[in-house]
Amino acid sequence: MNILIINPPVHVPTTYSYALAAMKSELLTMVDEKVSILDLNAWFHANEFKEYYSKLEQIKKLKDQTKYFELLKEFYKVTKQTYSIISKTAMLNKELPKIDLLLTQIVKHKPDTIAISVTYNSQIFYAKQIISLIQKKMPHI
Repeated sequence: MNILIINPPVHVPTTYSYALAAMKSELLTMVDEKVSILDLNAWFHANEFKEYYSKLEQIKKLKDQTKYFELLKEFYKVTKQTYSIISKTAMLNKELPKIDLLLTQIVKHKPDTIAISVTYNSQIFYAKQIISLIQKKMPHI
């Protein structure tokens, strides 16, 4: 059996989610199965905000802390606006940004079972749509 633990979008990915590591560790002590983690939040941010990550890397190399923190402030504002749009879209029962691409990432892992880690309230919207799509497109799970 292939168990996949996913971390749905959307929160600022400042650190790796401890919840994912804890879930995987706990599962591995209870079952003798393959357990994988898919951080869809990190994937979403890497794809949605490519230009900011690129700029942050460039500034980091220059070791200019002032510019780095200025760009982080700008990045925070942009992500906050994006999260607001996502929340409004979800409340209108519309398809969330990149949801099909996120499902494609899940399908690539060929899971038999999926566990979803929801650490932040803002992840509920994506979790709900991911579950709905999985039920439709992957009914064997």
